[in-house]
Amino acid sequence: MAKWLAQRACARELGCSPGYIQKLIKTKGLRTNSKKQVDLEQARSLMGGGEGEHPRSPGVHPKGETETDSLTAERTKLAEINRKLKEVELAERRGELVEAERVMLALANILSIFRSRMAVLPDKIAHKVANMTDPKECKKVISDYIREALEELSSHDAATLCGKPRGGDK
Repeated sequence: MAKWLAQRACARELGCSPGYIQKLIKTKGLRTNSKKQVDLEQARSLMGGGEGEHPRSPGVHPKGETETDSLTAERTKLAEINRKLKEVELAERRGELVEAERVMLALANILSIFRSRMAVLPDKIAHKVANMTDPKECKKVISDYIREALEELSSHDAATLCGKPRGGDK
C-alpha cells in the first residue's frame, strides 16, 4: 500500500528539494492524490532510476562532505574575501593604492599642462632668439624656457593632478 506524504515532507525524507519532487510529478509521472500528496515509494524508485541524478542522504553532498563541512568551507571563503577587501581598503587609505581612473586623470592633466606650456613657447622666445647669431646663446635661451616649463610641471602635487582635493578622501 502506498505511503502518502506532503511534497515537502517527501522531499525532506528523500534529501532533495520540493522543486525536484515537482519535477518528478511533471516529467516522470509521480502519483499524487486529491490532497496533492505524493507516493513516497514511487518517488524513491523514480529517484533511484533518474537520468544522471542520484539520490543522496539528507545532509550529505555528492562529494561526500556534510552540510556542516560545506558551510564551514563557504564561511572560510567569505572570511578570506572580506580579509582581502579590508586589505584593499587599508591600502587605499594609506595612499598605497590609487584608482586607475585617478591615475589616468593625473596623466591627462600633466599632458594638458605640458601641451599648453609648449604651445606658447615659440611666442615667448621668438623675439629673443630672432636677433641672436650665436647658436650657443640661442640654445641657452630655448633650454631655459623648456626647463622652466618642466619645473612648473614638477611643482604640481599629485593630489591636485588626480582631481583629489587637499585634505579630503575624494
